[in-house]
Amino acid sequence: MIRALIVEDEPLALSRLRSALALHEDVELVAEADNGPSALHAISTLEPSLLFLDVRIPGFSGLEVLRKANHSVPVIFTTAFDEYAVHAFEWGAFDYLLKPFDDARVARALERYRTRSHSDAQETQVLERLDATESTGILEQFFVKRNGITIPVKVSDIELITAEGDYCRVYAGGSNHLIHVPMREFERRLDSARFVRVHRSTIVQVSRIVRMEASGRGALLHLESSMTTAASRAGLSLLRERVPFTRHIGLLNE
Repeated sequence: MIRALIVEDEPLALSRLRSALALHEDVELVAEADNGPSALHAISTLEPSLLFLDVRIPGFSGLEVLRKANHSVPVIFTTAFDEYAVHAFEWGAFDYLLKPFDDARVARALERYRTRSHSDAQETQVLERLDATESTGILEQFFVKRNGITIPVKVSDIELITAEGDYCRVYAGGSNHLIHVPMREFERRLDSARFVRVHRSTIVQVSRIVRMEASGRGALLHLESSMTTAASRAGLSLLRERVPFTRHIGLLNE
């Protein structure tokens, strides 16, 4: 049985979510809260198995609720702002529901929770918030759980990021991690001086490129790990803006 707690201060969103959860026999709504302090109290006393959490609530934010909670609880964010997808990523959320959502969207989020919480699959789950500075929002580190072991992933170790639908696959330190956050949101939190979107679905860390070969109007990038990836014409133009670096690796200047 999924023991759900809803933290939501908007009556319409609360009603919609309450009705959507009622359609699932394995979901028990144990409590509702409309502000940060009451949410913390409910988490502490009821220990729900799943939290539906609005990011913007009175008292203090949903993110502060997670920081202050003394009981770790799986979370599905609800928000009217898609930029909070990155925060969902930081906190290891199973999903985030962009308002207004419907019953089918809630059902998909629940199914994702059921699948991941009862599976030993290899897919990486982000567990802890990314170590980012509050002033710049630039990512520095995040934690993942793989095969029951929690490990840190330093952004400086990232070589390549590829888009896979609503997910990103991050290649770093000889491993890869599938993370539920759209590439556009991930890209916003990367240092643009170090990472370049060389293709619609690919971001590389420029310091990890060891060789480039002309390929049509773009280029084939050879990375430190021996992986290769394509750069589009637009991506190649962005790389050329890193003039000292591109000269060093022999970037063609046609």
